[in-house]
Amino acid sequence: MTMAEFLAEAERNPLMAENAAQRIYRRIFVAPGFDAVAAEDDEQLARALELAPGEAVRTFRAFDDFYGREREIEEIAMALEAAGAGAEQARQIIVWIGETGTGKSALAARFHQLLEGASIWTLKGCPMHEHPFRLLPRSRREEFSRRFNAPIHPTADICHVCRTELQERYEGGHGWERFPVVERRISARQDGLGVGVGVMFPSDPMNEDISELIGRVNIAMLDDKRYAEGHARTLIFNGLFHHAEQGLLEVREIFKREVRQLNLFIFATQEKEVPGPGNYGRISVDCVIIGHSNMAEYQRFLAEPTNEALVSRTLPLTFRHLLRWSAEAKVYEKERLRSRYGRVHVAPHTLETAAKFAVLTRLTESAAIPALVRMAVYNGDADGQSPKTPSEFLLESPKDGREGLDTRFFTKAMGTAYTVAGRSSGNGERSCLLWPEYRQAILRQLMRDESIPPRERERWRDLMSKADEEYMRDLREEFTDVVIGAQEVYADGMFASYVERAKQWFSAGRENEDLERFLAQVETAWGFTRQEAYGIRETLVTLQREYADLDRPFRWQDQERLRRGIRHHLVVRMRDFFPVPADGIRSPDAEAFAEKIREVLSSQYGYCERCADAAIDFVARRINEVFS
Repeated sequence: MTMAEFLAEAERNPLMAENAAQRIYRRIFVAPGFDAVAAEDDEQLARALELAPGEAVRTFRAFDDFYGREREIEEIAMALEAAGAGAEQARQIIVWIGETGTGKSALAARFHQLLEGASIWTLKGCPMHEHPFRLLPRSRREEFSRRFNAPIHPTADICHVCRTELQERYEGGHGWERFPVVERRISARQDGLGVGVGVMFPSDPMNEDISELIGRVNIAMLDDKRYAEGHARTLIFNGLFHHAEQGLLEVREIFKREVRQLNLFIFATQEKEVPGPGNYGRISVDCVIIGHSNMAEYQRFLAEPTNEALVSRTLPLTFRHLLRWSAEAKVYEKERLRSRYGRVHVAPHTLETAAKFAVLTRLTESAAIPALVRMAVYNGDADGQSPKTPSEFLLESPKDGREGLDTRFFTKAMGTAYTVAGRSSGNGERSCLLWPEYRQAILRQLMRDESIPPRERERWRDLMSKADEEYMRDLREEFTDVVIGAQEVYADGMFASYVERAKQWFSAGRENEDLERFLAQVETAWGFTRQEAYGIRETLVTLQREYADLDRPFRWQDQERLRRGIRHHLVVRMRDFFPVPADGIRSPDAEAFAEKIREVLSSQYGYCERCADAAIDFVARRINEVFS
C-alpha cells in the first residue's frame, strides 16, 4: 500500500497508529486479558497485598504462572500504559532491580514471547523498520495527531536510507504520499535479523562500543570512493536501536554499562533520537527501554554523584525474593512439572515446607517479632495475630527479601533429592519425593555452597528446625482429622460415657470416689485443669438437657474447647497404636489401624502408598518422642 492508503486504513484500524509503548502494553497486557481480584474475593491475598475493602488487584493472564508477582507486574503495566499515553514515563528508562533469581530475566523472556508475531507497519525498504508517521510533513503532524488521536512526535525524522529514497524517487519529497508501506512481524531473533526486539547482553566494559547500539560506518564503501562520507549507503544499520525500533530494547546489567552507553539511553527516551555514527547526524528512535540489574549494582550507581541526571531519568521497580511461601511453593511445582520429575509423585507438604524454609532465610533477624509470625503476615495468614502489616515490616526490615537463599537454590536441591529417592527405590526408578529427603538435599547443598558466608550458613541451618515445626504442625492438623475419623466410634463412646457419668455425679455421686476418679482421668486426658473441670461438667450436663428438649443430637464436635481437647487426646492415643519397636515391625492391631489411616490419606489427602507410610512413621515417632 502507499502512504496515502496507509493513512486511510489507519483511521479504520487504530492499531496501525500505535507507538512502541502502546503496542507493548496492548499486546502483553490488554490482549491476553486480566482478572480483577477484589479484597472480598481472596482474603488471604488481600491481607498479603494490603488491599482495602472494595480495592482490587489486576492479575494478568499472560503472567498467571509468575506466582507472587502481582504487584510488580501491575506496576509495569501501569508504567507502560502511561508511557503509551505520552506521560513522563515515556521519557524514562524502566529498570527492574532485584537479586539474582527473582525472575527478571524470565519476565523479559515472556515479553519477547508475547511480542513475537505482532504486526508493525513500516516504510518499505527501511532498515530500521520505522513507523510511517515519520514521513508526515512536520507542518501537518499536529493535524494528523488529532485525526488519529495518537501522539506523533513533532520532529522525528526518517532514516538516512528512506530520506535518500524519498529525495531520489519521489520528487524531492513532494510525492511522499506515494511512498510504499508494508506490514511486518516482530521477531525476537538475536542473530542480527530480529525486528522489534533488541537484547543488549553483558560484555567486558573494556570492549564496549556504542556501535553496538547505533550501528557503524561501512569503511569499505568509503575506501573505494563510490560514496562520500555521510551518504546513507555507507551506514550499516545493525545497532540494537535499529532492531528494537517500534518495540522493546532489553538491557541486561544496565548499571554496569559505561557512561557513553547510558547517555544514549537517555537521548533515546528523552529526545527520541540518538547520534548516528560518524557524520550522520541524529537518528530518530521509538522503543521502550527496559533494563535490569541487581541491587548491589544499583546502590553503587546511586552513590556516584555524577550519575544524578541518569538517576532522575530511570523508573526503578524493585523485585524482592518472594516472601509469600504459598507463592514460592507454586514456583517449585512449576519447575518440577517442567522436568521429567513432574511425572513423579511429591508428598503433601514437602514443597510447602521447603518454601517456608526459603522465606525464613530471607527474613532479617529480629528479637521483637518471631520469624514464624512475620512469615505468616507476609503470606496473608496472620489474620489478627500481628498488629503490623507487611509494608510496616518492610519499613522496619528493608532487607527482608533482599537476602537469603534464592529460588534456584531450592529447585537444584529438588533435582538432587529426586535422584537420591530414585537410588533408594532399589530399581533405579524415581520415587516419591518426601520432605525428609528434600530436607537432606537442602542441608547438603547449603553446607557445600562456598558462596554462602559461614555465619549465614550456620544461621540458616538452625532455621531448619522451624521449618520442621511447620511440617509437623501441618501433619498434625491433617492427622488429627484422619485419626479422629479412624477413632470416631471410640471418641463418641468416650464422650457419651463421660456425659452420663457427669450427670450421675451431679445427681447423687459427688462423694463417689469411683465416679470422681473416672471423670478426673478423662478431663486430664482432654487437657482440662482442675479449675476448669467442675465448670466443664456443669456446662455439658446443662447443654445435654437443652439439646434433649429440642430433640437435637448432642455432639462433642460442636463445643470448641471440648473439640480441641478430644482431638488432642486422640492424636496422643496414637502412641498406644504405634509404639516404635526396634525392628520397625508393627503389631497386627497397629498395622490394621495404619491401613485404615493409609486409606484415608490416599483417598482424601493426595498421599501415595510410600509417602503415606513415611508420614505415619514420622508422626508416630514424633508422638513417641514428645509423649514418652
